[in-house]
Amino acid sequence: MARGLLSTDSPVMKRFKFSLEALHVLRKRQEQAATEMYAKALLEREQAMQRLADLGREHDALADETRREMSAGCQADRLRLRQVFHDTLRQSIRRQEQVLARAETILQQAMLALVHAKQQREAVDKAHDRQRSVYDRDAAREEAALLDELARRQLGPNIHGQFA
Repeated sequence: MARGLLSTDSPVMKRFKFSLEALHVLRKRQEQAATEMYAKALLEREQAMQRLADLGREHDALADETRREMSAGCQADRLRLRQVFHDTLRQSIRRQEQVLARAETILQQAMLALVHAKQQREAVDKAHDRQRSVYDRDAAREEAALLDELARRQLGPNIHGQFA
């Protein structure tokens, strides 16, 4: 079909305009915001995991050092000081585990929000595609009618005085 004969800017056919364009823009922005929140939550969870791993390594190193000192015969006051430090480190690990648990919860919520935002945007995309399809069919019909009219004019009247 001669698609170029009827451009979308022609006076015969109006240019395509999506009736839900404002909603489409809103849904795209919501999805973008949800994506950014998910990325932030993912980063925060990774940081919480890293901090917990660091504390675990610090705890293990302290335990190894304490065992070495005990086997070498360290003094009781030095051992008590190490025990206090161990307890403080264990408390820090427990707090960091709670921070990590909260970060995991926030990440899950952000993922659900992202999935929801994506579904909302896809629903509007689907409406856009349906409207565009109707527009394209109407445009093709108008173009065909225009081509028929042009052909009829080109051929002129037939032998009976009628147009083709």
